[in-house]
Amino acid sequence: MGWGVYFESRDFSRPLPAAGLTFRVQRLTWSEEGGPQLGEVQAVGDLSALESLVGRLRCPVTVLDDYGSPAWWGYVHAVQIFLDGVVFRATLEGMANRVAVRWADENPQMEETGQAYQHQTAWLDDLPSQRAFGVKEMIFSLGEASQAEAEAACYTHLMTRRLPQVQALPGERVGRPCAVLDLRGWFDTLRWRFWSEPRGYTGNIQSGGREASFGHSLAVQRVAQSFSSGLAGGWELSEVWVKLWKVGAPSDQVVVSLCADQNGLPGTVLASVSLSTGEIASEPGWVKVFFPEALMLTGGTMYWVVLARSGVAGGTAALPGDRARRLRLTCLVGLCARGADLPGWGGVSGHAGRDGKPGGGALGR
Repeated sequence: MGWGVYFESRDFSRPLPAAGLTFRVQRLTWSEEGGPQLGEVQAVGDLSALESLVGRLRCPVTVLDDYGSPAWWGYVHAVQIFLDGVVFRATLEGMANRVAVRWADENPQMEETGQAYQHQTAWLDDLPSQRAFGVKEMIFSLGEASQAEAEAACYTHLMTRRLPQVQALPGERVGRPCAVLDLRGWFDTLRWRFWSEPRGYTGNIQSGGREASFGHSLAVQRVAQSFSSGLAGGWELSEVWVKLWKVGAPSDQVVVSLCADQNGLPGTVLASVSLSTGEIASEPGWVKVFFPEALMLTGGTMYWVVLARSGVAGGTAALPGDRARRLRLTCLVGLCARGADLPGWGGVSGHAGRDGKPGGGALGR
């Protein structure tokens, strides 16, 4: 079978001429997921024409069968030019024109008012490179550093990686110069960018270090935590995680409610879920509270997560023996969108208490 090789400009607006080169298809592969996967095409011709192939990186390429129908399609990922004992390689592998750096605080503040100790710089872009090759992202890790050091490292990575990576390597002696094009299917470009879901998560990764008992007296029937997504658009909430444990053997349930805000206090109950005390251990542990139906929240609006015992209702006496049977909470955390990509840190104060102030949020009736 004879193959034809057809190149186009990066914006698909015009075909690219063969420029005196002869192309021979060496290898083509396909995948069930994504179709065309890998390809290898050899080019033979004058050295100047071979050198011009470097300019075809990220250009679309289509391989045609004997009938002129597309059989394989993708882009030029790398070009290798073989000279007498030397191989020049230009590749998109390792190139990045949008970068960020993650780092850890040199002196983390882990008390209840401290910020998260892991951080990421803002994305840094090279727009000319993005217009030429498309957006290709990388995130680098720096370890313990200052913000200034992380931002400087981010700039350095961008400057060294914004263009195709070029190498000169030792190679075998060849009779005449030739080039090999490394082709990739378009499906491969999906790994160029990180999937991002801005609605994913808000909360704390560290416990607040404070405890709040509730449900053991009429004076402290509930605990609550306010939060806001901080986004302009809607936010779909499906689950909440709380660090909770029981003292003694309470026989009733814990009711976890999502409430609207009313003048700085929990207002209308939007949804609630009951947990049996059998689901709660005697040692501190994270408990997942899943709402069967996801709730669409308004971005930038305050809401409340409220915990209460079903056996201690307003206006009723405490259950017998309740002073020895109580529930304790250290942290409200993890307001998650279904199917979201959870980053390693969040931004909402998650300590038990009102408005994020430890000890101030145990609510009465």
